[in-house]
Amino acid sequence: MKSKIVNIRVLALLAVQAVASQHALAAGGVGGINQASGQMSMITMAVYGLVGVCSTLYLLYLGAMAKLERKQWSDFGMGVIHVALVGSGTALAPYAWNFFTS
Repeated sequence: MKSKIVNIRVLALLAVQAVASQHALAAGGVGGINQASGQMSMITMAVYGLVGVCSTLYLLYLGAMAKLERKQWSDFGMGVIHVALVGSGTALAPYAWNFFTS
């Protein structure tokens, strides 16, 4: 009895997957893939811009505080290292995505 229930669940899952994949192929097709790639490129450029602006403002803040002697210049140096780590993460993410998907 239990194996029949499992078989029915597996068949139902396969039927739902078949219907969903046919719908996705009919809706997307090759044009959908191109559109998704374009959207991903747009999102990637937006993230690069956001990280660039935030890191620039962060370094300007640290530089101003060091110049006004409210922070030490070593704090500015650590800020540069932090910005480099965050920047490498944003550059590494699309590379890893392409590496594992192709």
